Amino acid sequence: MVCSHGDVIAVLLSWPAGAYRVELPPPADRGGWYTVQFPPDRLTVISSKP
Repeated sequence: MVCSHGDVIAVLLSWPAGAYRVELPPPADRGGWYTVQFPPDRLTVISSKP
């Protein structure tokens, strides 16, 4: 779990998203969550609101 004011999460997700050629979801609103899954050979990033 990572808590951020917005900048840390973007940096942590940008490398794996680029490596797996996945477009990042829109930024989550304040208090929003990202679910990151690494199934074999792919990456899934889902943005959700509390």
